Amino acid sequence: PSFIVRESIKFKNKDIQAVTAILSNVDEMRNVLMRNKTNDDFCRLQVGLVLRNLKEQWVTTLLVAAIAEIQSREEDTEHVQHIITRTKHLYSTIQTNGLDGCWKVRPLLDGKDILQRLDLPRGPAIAPYIDAQIRWMLLNPKGHKEELIVHLKRKRDLESSE
Repeated sequence: PSFIVRESIKFKNKDIQAVTAILSNVDEMRNVLMRNKTNDDFCRLQVGLVLRNLKEQWVTTLLVAAIAEIQSREEDTEHVQHIITRTKHLYSTIQTNGLDGCWKVRPLLDGKDILQRLDLPRGPAIAPYIDAQIRWMLLNPKGHKEELIVHLKRKRDLESSE
């Protein structure tokens, strides 16, 4: 699809990237849509990570995922209504949980801070801590820098004891 959009239709690079992101993540968004039946099923971390991948394309991807799910049982009118209701509910839950725009949230610690606070060597050793920071921030939207540092130090200590 990316090749067709780029070479045949001659879309701009920005549009090619958007189409690629949507198509690459539609299955994951479909899984999120089908797993989130109620507020109790909502996994802030899972949804936040998907939204961080998609950025502004998340709503379009949600709609494409809903259409794909509807097409899986096209003849079933009750299924269509059920998917529409689920899609509205998931959209609303994402808004209510403040996840729209989660990709814009600045990290509490930059790479230098993480290296310094955790006494890590420069290089690839920092990557798991940057990922852990993103995950922690998604799970703790009102968390503070000091709480994050404690969390990352625990992670470091656990890994060093293994």
